[in-house]
Amino acid sequence: MPYIIRIIYSFLLPPGIIIVLLFASSIFLFMKNYRKSSYALLICTILFYLSCLTYVGSIIHKQNQSQYPFPSEISGDSILVLGEGANANVMTVDGKGSLSGQTALNVIEVVKLYNKLHVPIILSGGNGLGNANAGNEARLSKRELLAMQVPEDQIIVEDRSRTTQENARYAAQILKQKNLAHPILVTSASHMARSVELFKKEGIEVTPLPVQAIQVEKRKYNLFDFLPSVNGLLQVNGTLREYLGKLQ
Repeated sequence: MPYIIRIIYSFLLPPGIIIVLLFASSIFLFMKNYRKSSYALLICTILFYLSCLTYVGSIIHKQNQSQYPFPSEISGDSILVLGEGANANVMTVDGKGSLSGQTALNVIEVVKLYNKLHVPIILSGGNGLGNANAGNEARLSKRELLAMQVPEDQIIVEDRSRTTQENARYAAQILKQKNLAHPILVTSASHMARSVELFKKEGIEVTPLPVQAIQVEKRKYNLFDFLPSVNGLLQVNGTLREYLGKLQ
């Protein structure tokens, strides 16, 4: 019964209900002899349906992150972490402002890495574009690092960047000023390929350390991977955005 309910929900809630309405509209146009319009709408419906599947999202995500697998050995003279979102209006025990889930995961990985290497940490990320409630990623990340007993004199803050391109530009300036030539780049696995390319354009060769890198050789799929979902749409959208970002 739970499986049946979840299947029904998949088509009663967005984006599933939108797919149902689009498909019904294409059938209506076909019955009214608007054949070309019907076929065009049906093609759009199929494309939208595919873009809402976690099956499709996982395939293109795996191709995107496979360029930089998790390293077997990690070494460098600094740790460079990119912010991937923060909210200025969320209250926490440390005060106002909170990191997004992905930025928080990046920071946790940085702490573990610092405890092994004891090298300077560069936090790169300001207030992201397009979000009126965006918090300052680098400043909030510093607050979390201090709460986890990382020495303040080991933390360097770059809090101006609003895009990955600016992350690379401003962080590269700091690296050159500090004579740090071998940074370990910490960011999400899906964001890594684009980030590495942008740092190369700034003349910086990084050691990639992808957060949440999937190492499963062959993923198992089930029925729900072929049902439309918000997670599927977000995964496809996010991965395609990374591909498009490489054109910068």
